[in-house]
Amino acid sequence: MISFKEITCFIVLFCFCILPLRQMYAQSPIISSEQLQEDVEVLEKCIKAFHPGLYRYQSPTELDSQLLLLRQQFATDQTEGEVLKALAKFTERIKCGHTYPNPWNMKKEIRERLMNQQHYLPLGFKIINRQMVITHHVSESTELSRGTIITAINQIPVATILDSLVQVTKADGLSTTAHRLNSLEVQAFGMRDHTVFDLYFPLFFPIQNQRFDLTYLQNGKTKTTRISALSRSERLEKMEAKYGKAPQKAEKWDVQIRKDGLAILTLSDFAIWSWDMDYKKWLADAFRQIQQQGASALAVDIRGNGGGLSEIADNLLSYLIKQPLQITSNFDQLIATYRPDTSLLKYIQTYEAELKKGVPESYVTKVDERLYRLNQTTISRTIVPKEDAFQGPVFFLADASNSSATFQLLNTVQQNQIAKIVGQAGGGNRQGINGGSYFFLYLPHSGMEIDIPLLYYKPKTQQADAPVQPDYVVELSAQNIAKGEDAALLKVLSLLK
Repeated sequence: MISFKEITCFIVLFCFCILPLRQMYAQSPIISSEQLQEDVEVLEKCIKAFHPGLYRYQSPTELDSQLLLLRQQFATDQTEGEVLKALAKFTERIKCGHTYPNPWNMKKEIRERLMNQQHYLPLGFKIINRQMVITHHVSESTELSRGTIITAINQIPVATILDSLVQVTKADGLSTTAHRLNSLEVQAFGMRDHTVFDLYFPLFFPIQNQRFDLTYLQNGKTKTTRISALSRSERLEKMEAKYGKAPQKAEKWDVQIRKDGLAILTLSDFAIWSWDMDYKKWLADAFRQIQQQGASALAVDIRGNGGGLSEIADNLLSYLIKQPLQITSNFDQLIATYRPDTSLLKYIQTYEAELKKGVPESYVTKVDERLYRLNQTTISRTIVPKEDAFQGPVFFLADASNSSATFQLLNTVQQNQIAKIVGQAGGGNRQGINGGSYFFLYLPHSGMEIDIPLLYYKPKTQQADAPVQPDYVVELSAQNIAKGEDAALLKVLSLLK
């Protein structure tokens, strides 16, 4: 007969050991080694079959070595977080800005488990000279402020944190370090905003007792303070209470004309497919306003814009050029397969259903043992200036976030001397990018998703492994942040004088 004492012990064990353990597993399921080995098998088959830029920055032997390392890591059972971190490290080595585990393409339940935890830093920060500089602050500490330099989090030096997290960033090529570091910044706080830091810092450096111990510099002295971690919704609520709501969708576009005659056209996002906005009408209205108010110079601010719809750039350029602009593509469009392996398509989703059907063989020319060139892909187009095109000097304010469509825009602007670029070098790569159309790979057991681009835009002539370099480089400082100064805008004003 079970004694009262034994029953009591069981209840205590259940409440304090078994129940929390089950809750933990419910939040972060364990995926078995056997299942993960099968996931790696699917990953290998799909990425080799579909990704045209797979061997741009690594050899087939190097890729196989990375797959072997992944298999070795998955020799034991793993949590979802451990799987995500391992897959992000693997895709980072492909050096493709469009190949990564995409949180917003993940299954909702996985995303919620990974992102809805009490592990968010109650700060916003920029990374300047490999230092974390506070831009926003909603913690309980009365000692932190804009411009404060964080030197360590939970006794981990910031340099160590950056070196670790940069392993799970994404960018095109080997020379885009600034873009990778920029992706680690925390500058947006909405429920749809995703940052590498928010997602991966707790996976690399698990947070104890839902708090952060910060080491920081103040007046040349090293100090420490302890602040509480927040959930994503808590941080958003506090940030909005202190700083106001961040621009949403069409609010990310704005036009202002200063008293000194400088018009500032802010286009913070080209990923506008979900916006209820006619961008052509918006730009027409904006340039009509610029003309009517007699602006003498124009600054197009695309800082923070990581790309999106490339056709926006052509429409924008039509308001900035004085003569018709002939643009002929200097790249070939390469694909890894013109007829996808149907046995792999059960793991694939895509926004373009026809991609699963492939294209007729007559549409392609074999380039080498694994790549095909799409025929008749030389695109020549003429951009005609608008009647009310802006006639004064034009500047583009750029930063390390610019990539994909905004990289292409800056490249066109610089090559055709349409405007001067002010700010920092961004992402993108003159050696071409992978993008255009995508397969979304869902691994069968872990459920993890990886974006796989299907087009490789290969330059027809040898190009440098480099982003677009500004005409006027303007580096930020902690002092700029502390004083609320816009260093790039100040540079434009000085150039106009």
